[in-house]
Amino acid sequence: MDLSTNEFKGNFAAICQLQELTILRLHTNKFSGKIPPILGSSLKRLVELELYNNAFSGSIPADIGSGLKSLEKLDLSYNSLVGEIPKSIAKMKKLTRLCLNNNRLSGNIPDEIVGLKKLRELNIQKNKIKKKDVSRRILEFKEEVEGKELGSWKW
Repeated sequence: MDLSTNEFKGNFAAICQLQELTILRLHTNKFSGKIPPILGSSLKRLVELELYNNAFSGSIPADIGSGLKSLEKLDLSYNSLVGEIPKSIAKMKKLTRLCLNNNRLSGNIPDEIVGLKKLRELNIQKNKIKKKDVSRRILEFKEEVEGKELGSWKW
């Protein structure tokens, strides 16, 4: 479902009832408030989730990765998200692209993200992530996927 680049407002919890969705593109709208926690438990077939360029606030749901295990692309950039990157993202073993840039996320990159072997793009720039931790995590990730071509890493 592609509802991107409209003037939609509020939240999108009702969309979470469409349990057969594999693609959900709601980017470049005016959605606000917290990302619905039900998202991870109800949309288990999602392969792509694009919520970038909205006005979401609050933290990323702690268990977002527990239900979205088929997800390959997650883009939550250009919002006003705060807090730490949830460890549960590491349960998204098929994830190839993770974009969390241009938010207000803080803390460290979870150790578990290093284990995402299919991850080729990680963009966490323009947040409050600890720079020292980022450098160490990137080096560990490069060692983990030695011999494989790395994609884009921005911090």
